[in-house]
This record gives sequence, structure tokens and C-alpha cells, in this order.
Amino acid sequence: MATTTTTSGGTVTSFSNTPQAQDDIFTTGVIGASTAAITEDLLGVIYLDVMSNDLGGNAKTLWSLDNATSLSTATKIYAPADLLIQDTGRIEATSTDTSFNGAKIWISSDGKVGYDAATLSTAFKAQLQSLAAGGSLTDSFTYAIRLGNGTLSWATAQVQFAGVNDAVTIGIGAQSGTVTEEAATTLSLTDSLNATGTIAFNDVDLSDTHTASFVAAGGNTTALGNFVLAPVSEAANAANGTVNWTYTLNNAAAQHLAQGQTATETYVVTLNDGHGSTTTQNVTITITGTNDQVQITSGVQAGDAKEDSGDYAANGSITFTDVDRIDTHSVSVTPGASGYLGSFTIHPLSDSTGTGSGSLGWNFAVSNTALQFLGQGQSVTQTYNVVIGDGAVQTVTITITGTNDQVQITSGVQAGDAKEDSGDYAANGSITFTDVDLIDTHSVSVTPGASGYLGSFTTHPLSDSTGTGSGSLGWNFAVSNTALQFLGQGQSVTQTYNVVIGDGAVQTVTITITGTNDQVQITSGVQAGDAKEDSGDYAANGSITFSDVDRIDTHSVSVTPGASGYLGSFTTDPLSDSTGTGSGSLGWHFAVNNAALQFLGEGQTRTQTYNVAIGDGTVQTVTITITGTNDQPTLTIVDSTGAMNEGNGTATLSDSGALSFADLDSTDTVTVSQTANNDIVWSAGVLNAGVASVLVAGFSVDQNSWDYSSNQNLDFLGAGETITFSYAVVATDDSGAANAASATQTVTITITGTNDAPVLNFATGNDAGAVQEDTTLSVSGQFSSADIDHAATSTWTINGSASGTYGSIAVDSTGKWTYTLANGTDGVASAVQSLKAGESHDEVFSVQVSDGLGGVDTQLVTVTVSGTNDAAVLSSASVTLTETDAPLTTNGTLTISDVDSAATFVAQSGTAGSYGQFSINAGGAWSYVADSAHNEFAAGTTYTDTFTVSSADGTLTSVTVQINGTNDAAVLSSASVTLTETDAPLTTNGTLTISDVDSAATFVAQSNTAGSYGQFSLGTDGAWSYVADSAHNEFAAG
Repeated sequence: MATTTTTSGGTVTSFSNTPQAQDDIFTTGVIGASTAAITEDLLGVIYLDVMSNDLGGNAKTLWSLDNATSLSTATKIYAPADLLIQDTGRIEATSTDTSFNGAKIWISSDGKVGYDAATLSTAFKAQLQSLAAGGSLTDSFTYAIRLGNGTLSWATAQVQFAGVNDAVTIGIGAQSGTVTEEAATTLSLTDSLNATGTIAFNDVDLSDTHTASFVAAGGNTTALGNFVLAPVSEAANAANGTVNWTYTLNNAAAQHLAQGQTATETYVVTLNDGHGSTTTQNVTITITGTNDQVQITSGVQAGDAKEDSGDYAANGSITFTDVDRIDTHSVSVTPGASGYLGSFTIHPLSDSTGTGSGSLGWNFAVSNTALQFLGQGQSVTQTYNVVIGDGAVQTVTITITGTNDQVQITSGVQAGDAKEDSGDYAANGSITFTDVDLIDTHSVSVTPGASGYLGSFTTHPLSDSTGTGSGSLGWNFAVSNTALQFLGQGQSVTQTYNVVIGDGAVQTVTITITGTNDQVQITSGVQAGDAKEDSGDYAANGSITFSDVDRIDTHSVSVTPGASGYLGSFTTDPLSDSTGTGSGSLGWHFAVNNAALQFLGEGQTRTQTYNVAIGDGTVQTVTITITGTNDQPTLTIVDSTGAMNEGNGTATLSDSGALSFADLDSTDTVTVSQTANNDIVWSAGVLNAGVASVLVAGFSVDQNSWDYSSNQNLDFLGAGETITFSYAVVATDDSGAANAASATQTVTITITGTNDAPVLNFATGNDAGAVQEDTTLSVSGQFSSADIDHAATSTWTINGSASGTYGSIAVDSTGKWTYTLANGTDGVASAVQSLKAGESHDEVFSVQVSDGLGGVDTQLVTVTVSGTNDAAVLSSASVTLTETDAPLTTNGTLTISDVDSAATFVAQSGTAGSYGQFSINAGGAWSYVADSAHNEFAAGTTYTDTFTVSSADGTLTSVTVQINGTNDAAVLSSASVTLTETDAPLTTNGTLTISDVDSAATFVAQSNTAGSYGQFSLGTDGAWSYVADSAHNEFAAG
């Protein structure tokens, strides 16, 4: 036997050279109280009794498990080194062992091996699922048993999984295909007479081979083609395969199907894996019929109509047959051309459905009005293609014949005129006509209404209606102006001409000739007048004279201004007319109000013209000229005073006021200007000239306002002191006249002094400080102040409360502030004592300085108050125990108080001491448990365990446990020897054993201690001997 490992107790673990564990092959396992076969589908927990066939008797135990991949330990034969270590985990969750293929394994409490097939490797699981029925796959692990003598023996256990048949599955949905009757035949298997498809399947049992078969479904009502399956296509040891199907239509068998009629055939395809698993897939074939042609059975269809005959309609009937008796038919009518006359309609169809023959009545009708364009004997032929069903055509022919129609004049009244002295001595026009007989041609003739007519009347070449139905004839009339001079104003002459077109249609043309008047003549000269603003001369007048050779004429008068918006009024006297004398006159007058002329500038003129018309349009123009003079502008300032208070240093002082101006002369440009009055006055004395100059320069004006702005430092002004100065402001127009400037306006500026507040100053860092609990108890800083008002005095105070949460502040007359921390050292409770180490808070106070004149300045002081740790007050504990034959325990509770931290302990659990373990919770409850009975403790010796305990803030205390040792009796062996008397003195010997946990393990030696029949000796190590005194032949038998 080879030693491989030494335990903590000093014993050794080794493999026996004599194998006691026996190899196993498991095909079944235990699940609960039942035995179950191990198959590819059993992927849960099973229990395996590996020791059931092992040698070694009842004293053996299951020691360890491994995955069968271990280095060898040093024995005469191979032994896995990994099995030397005992497996202490007795549930799956705590075990780290696995089988060769990854299953979790563990030793159960009843000495079996737990095996979780669900945790096998993914690859091994995949191999399991590929097993076919009858196949198997093996996993393995090694185990060791411990014999009664403490040695180990090992063996290999195999877990054999049996394959079970997996169902074959089809991977796609239902299959379908379509074929069509009468479809074109090609070499392709996918034309419309054939349908094909592929059924894909899957079987995880890789060694299975498959066959395919089919049957026609029981619900089929037709068998119009041939359904064929190709051989199954699958690779060796592959999970996937396919089988192709083909359906070929027997076209002759499908002829009974009408257009769109369908028949459905279903074939059930079955896949078989040869081990009892089958699956089916339906393949559905849809066969679609096509139409048989309609046949027309009626003869030629024709009709006629004649213009003005009263016979404007025709009708007939078309008959047809269709061998597809379930068919119904649509009807459509297509005219042979566009623009046909009348209407062509059909009756409701008497269809061939059910009988095979049908008929369709038709009607033609036309309005006689629509035929009027036809000439005598002219004919029109119209055809209509009647389509029944799927393209059978019957043509219906209609013939229409025309008669003659009368010409119709369509133009309105034809008239023209000529006027003496007008330059218009001619007239023309056009006679339009229609003839619905489009093929007719026409003649033209003209007859004057009387003899002795003035001028001449002619016609143009005829634009005839042939082909279009409408025509026209242009005419012209012309006369010499000389021939018309005998006509007086308004005198007229009328002449008529009768124009005849074609077969008697007459249009009369009427010409009217009118005399005109001779023109009035103006005989007076140029007419003019003038007026001037502010002159007192605001009117003008005059007289217009004229002559007219037509002495019977009377005349009207009208006046038209040359433009709108004229000033004043223009009037005329009653007309002194020329009737009877040939000469006349007309007086006129102009007047204007002086107020209306005020907008005119100096020397500005305005011209107004008035056109005076006498009689029939003779015009005399009267011109009026108006001249302006200058008007003085006016200036208005609403706020003529500026008031400002002294600012700080060079802060800008400003004020402004609105101003406006007016000037009646709309063409004038007005400018606003200012001039300093040089009247500056300081109420407290004579002002420095430089300061005065700067102040006066701050004033300006524009067209809308006056503005004052200055950043002169006026801090020298006392409260209530004033500086006053003024400016002359004037508005001036650009006329250059003596009154071009407005009256002067004065703007006065007053600046009033104010008090200047003191300014608080300090060096960097003097506005803050820091104190700390129990250490730095006060802090100070120095402030100072400045005031440009020489009479000011500084007074220092605390603005607001001088007391904070943790202390108070004070300031002395020099501006020095001091913060004092209320630390509680005087016995009075203090808030700062509650602050933890590192905890800090800011106290903020306001220090104020005043100048005694109402001016103040303030500054915030920030004091940072920091805490320090206050040690917790802890109790301690010390306990004395006396050793017994059992592990000792003791407990107690420590107390704690802490003003600035949590009154809790830092918990400990199972803290190891020299002789036991210590635990304490946050509340201070502690316990101590000795590691053992400590029988090794010697009597009279004290053994001490001390444990350090910390509060939450780090304050330390301790718990001390003392154990007093007691004596423990030694454990001795005894010896008993039986001898048989011989003829010589007998001897015997042996060795006694001793153990003592707390004393030396030795015997008290003896030498030749006399007994009744011999002498006894004992060494300190327990070796003893006995020597008989003699042969003791005296001893009686028995």
C-alpha cells in the first residue's frame, strides 16, 4: 500500500493494492422510489448505486468522485490522484464535481451518486438528441470507496444513454399549386399545365432514413391530372431532407370547366422514418377552366332613316349560342366612328345560360333636327359593333338619307352711316347666313330701294356655306364729303339696299347720312390774374369774346380746373350769346381767402389754370398766379427745468425735456439751437472755473428734446447745496427773412448735493474665520472705513443678532470683530459638543459702520465652526471559567454612551481567540464559545483570551475570558495473559498503552515486584515482564 496524503490528525489516506471497488455500467437509475431507464430524453436528476457490486463489506463508505481525467497517484497500479480528497458536499448545490461530459455529480446522504443530466455539456446533449432508436452514448466518472481499514479503492462508472426515436417533422406549411385548362404547353415543368413544389422535413435522429408516399384525399371529386412524388433527398447523417412533387394536368379531362370555374384536388403526402414516426403534408391543386367562344347565329343586321320623312328609327335582333351553359354574358356596343347621329341602344340580354342559345334586341333612333345638314339625296352610313361575351361581334349598319333645306340669314340688322366733315364717308358690314345642307352653293344679287341715291354700294365675293353650313357676304358703302356740304347740323338722309342670297333669302342694308356744325371761334386775347399772401389783394377777373357763323346756334358754357386741390374759387358771369349776331362774350372772376395762403413760403408761387369751354368744345384757358410770404416759426418747451442729485464719484448725471416747434410755411426747414447764458451759481461759494466749464458743456438740443448729461465728480457738494445755470433755446427757419427766428425759450439746470456713505474696507481674509470645538475657541478680524464727507464720524455695530447657534460676535470702536465659541467648558451645555469629528457649519453675521449722517455700509463675516470627536464611554467585561469535560460558553452585555456619534458597537462574529470564538452585536450583547472542552489544560494553570471591542467612533474597550485548567485522568490499557505450566519457569511480557491530555503520558516504573508465583517489572514506557519463581510443578492439573 502506497501512502499519498497525510491528514491533519496524522493518519494517511492511500489506495489499497487489492481492488475492492468494481466498474459499473448503468442503463437505469433511481428517481424517487422508482427505477427509470436512462434515455436521451431523461435529462433530470437520477441516483446511481455505485457500491452495489463493490467488495469490502458493510464497513465501506463512498469517499470521493471525479470526472475520470486525473493524474495517477503512486501505487503499484494506476489510481486517480483527484480521488484522494474526500468529497464533503452532500447536495448538488455545494458539489463542484462533474462527469466526463459535464454532468453535476455528488455523493448523496444515503451513499449513492447523484447525477444531473440537465447539466451535461451542450455538445453532448446535441449528440444525445441525434441518437436513433437502438443507438447509445456513454458518459463516465470515477469514484473511490473507503474500506474498513481506512484505505481507498476506486472504479469507473459508465452512464449509458439509450437512443429513442424522434418524430420526423415538416418544416413548412401546406403546399399548393395551380394549373389552367388550355394553357400553352412548353418544355418547362412550371408552365400553366404543371405545378411543382418541395416538402422540407427534419429528423434529429441522424441515422434514420425516410420514405415518402401519397394518397388522394377522400374529399376529391375530380381526378383531372397526375400527381407524382420524386425519391426522398437526404444526405447521410443529416437532420434535414426534402421530397419534390409534380402535378400534370390532363387538358382533355378539364374541357368541361367554364371560364373561371375551378376544381380542387388534394393529395396527402406521408413521410416515414422507418421507426414508427410518420408525418403528413397536404398538397392542394387548383385547376381553373377557360372559356369556349360565343357563336353568332343571326344574319346581317341593318336599318335606315330619312330626313323630314317621319321615319327616324330602325330595330332588329341578334341571336347567338354558347356551349358553356353555365356562362353568363356581358354586352358592349362600339360605334364604328365618332360623331355618329342619333342613338343606338340594346334591350336587356336574353342570355344562353342553361339553354345554350340567346338573343339581343337593338334599336336606332335619330332626331329629324340632327339630319338637317344633309343635302338633297346625300346619305350617311353608320355602323355599330355589338360584342357579346368574350369577343363575338355582330355589326349593325344604319343608312341615313337627306333632303333640301332653305338658307337662313343669321346676321342682325345691317346699317351704316356717313357724316359731313367727319372724314368718315364710308360704311361696311357683313351678312352671315346658314344652310344646313352642307353640300349646297349659292348666288347673290343687290337691288337699291330707290333711285337718285348718294355714293355707291358694292359686295365682296361670297364666302359660301358649302361644307361648313355657314357663310358670309361683305358689303361696302362710300360717298364724297363734297356731296354732303348742303346738309345742316343734324340734318339726315336714309338709303336702303336689298341683298338676295341663293334661293330667296333677303337682307336689307340701311345707310344714314348726317350733316355737322361749323366751329365757334375765340376772338379775345390771353386771360390771366394774380394774388399775394398777406398783401390784401386776393382777387382777379376778365372777359372772353367769341364768334360763330352758324347764327341759329345757341351755346353752353363749362369750366374745368387744370388739377384738383386748387385754392380759392373761379366763377363765370351769365353768357352773352352769339345767336342772331354771330358774336358773344363771357366774364370770369377769381377770389381766395388769405388764411388759405399761409402755408406758402417766402417767394413761393402757385399757378392754377381753368379751361373755359364755349358751345361745341372751343376752349379759352385762364391762368391765376399766387405768391407766398414768410411766417415766423414758434417754439414750445413743455419742461424747461432740469433737476438732478449729485451721484457717487463720476457717475453720470442726466435729465431731458421734450420740445416742439411749428412753422406755417410747409416748405421751410427749421433748426433748433441753444446758447449758454453764462449765469452758473454755486450756493456755497464761487465754483471752480474748470468744473463750471465742464458742467455747462453737458447741454444739447435736437428737433425733439433738450438733453443734459455730465460725469463731473461733484462729491464735494454738501447735502442740500445747489449749482444752477441756464440756456437760451431758439427755433430758426431757412427763409432768410427778418422773422426767421422764433421767440427765445430758457431751460434752467439745478444740481443738488447729497450725503456720501462711508466705505467699509478690510484686508483679504479679514471677513472670515474658523474655530474648533475644544481647541480654537475664538477668532478675530479687522475692518476699517473711509468717508469723503469730512465731518463724518464712524460708529461700528452688529447689524442684526450677535448670537449664533454655536457662539457670538462683537465689534469694537476700531472695527475689530471677535467671535467667541460657546464650548461648554463652563459647565453649561453647548451645541458645539454635538458636532462630530470633521462636521462643520458656517455662522454668518453682518458688521455695520455708519457716518452719523444717515450713510451706512455693511460686510458679512463668516465663521466656520468645526467639531471634534468626543470619545464614547464604554464598559468592559472580565469572566473567569473553570475547565470541564464540555466546551465552555459565557456571555454578557457591554454599555455605551456617546454625545456626538451613534451609541453602537462595531459588530463581530466568530472572532477567533487562542481558545475560543468571540461575537458581539451593535447593541453590545457578546458571547464566547470555547473551541473544545480543552482537556489539555493543566490543573493550576489559567488560560486567557482577550478581545478588543470598538464603538462606532473608534473608542476601544475589551472583553477578557479566563479559563482555569483542571486535571483529567489518564487513559490506561490493561493486560491479561494465560500460561500453561511446563517443566521450566514460565515468562511472558507485553506493553501497556497510556494517553493523558494534560500530564506526561508515562508509567511509574516497577522492578521485580513480587507476586504470589513470580516477579513483575514495568518500565515508564509501559513495557512489562513477568518471570515465574520456579517451574511450579506443584500446580495441580485443571
